[in-house]
Amino acid sequence: MPWCPKCKTEYRDGFTSCKDCNIELVTELELEPDENDNLVYDKEAFLISVADDSDAKAIEALLRPYGISVLRKYKGAGEYLQISMGKTIYGIDLFVSSMELETAKEVINAMNESSVELENYNVEEEILSYSESEYSKRKRRKIWTIALIFMPGVLLMAISIIWEFFR
Repeated sequence: MPWCPKCKTEYRDGFTSCKDCNIELVTELELEPDENDNLVYDKEAFLISVADDSDAKAIEALLRPYGISVLRKYKGAGEYLQISMGKTIYGIDLFVSSMELETAKEVINAMNESSVELENYNVEEEILSYSESEYSKRKRRKIWTIALIFMPGVLLMAISIIWEFFR
């Protein structure tokens, strides 16, 4: 069967030129080397163990700009829990290529050092105290709302029971 060397279209016997490219057909195509043929495949190396999916996504997002791919290995039945419940309680081990391990560790260590500098600022404590006060306000509002909705009905039911008892 003849082939077009440019667009790689196969033609039936009897055709001599490609109708789209206007070049002569050949009987066999020369295979071009694939770009991925020169890649060296490497073993994975343990990078870090994280508690849950959000931590794993954070590490992956941190390494992505450096072109470092991360492989997740869930512990125990963690992958099933992640799929069914959206959260794992067993933790996740993260692996990278052994050739990229040192770079990945440097990136993570740089992130940890920058977060240590921010600890002295104590913004988290301010946010936490604000969120606790907001949480307690919301909790009180919910309790009062439930009480105001259900208490009249409970009172009417108690009055009707007492009325029937003394009648």
